[in-house]
Amino acid sequence: MKGVITGKKSWGLWVDQWSDGIVDWTFTKEEILEEFQKRNIQIPSSLLKDFENRIEKKKEIRNRKYFEMLNEKTQEVNCENDDLDDYSEFLGSGGMWV
Repeated sequence: MKGVITGKKSWGLWVDQWSDGIVDWTFTKEEILEEFQKRNIQIPSSLLKDFENRIEKKKEIRNRKYFEMLNEKTQEVNCENDDLDDYSEFLGSGGMWV
């Protein structure tokens, strides 16, 4: 773990993996930080800030993708409802198109 911190390149690779797991709800940030605490390893504040920023950025991306997907699904449902409205007009006219 200490080697991860001392090698900045290694830190970036691990932070990327950890943040993916956190965003995917595989594990929590607290679980990762707890492993460092168990080994009495102090993470420099600049690296900790990088870790937190990366998590937030990935959460934003995940949320944006989720809302885009919901928006697409809503549009599909609205299109289907438009077809139902046409059918309702047909039925309301006694079976004859108005």
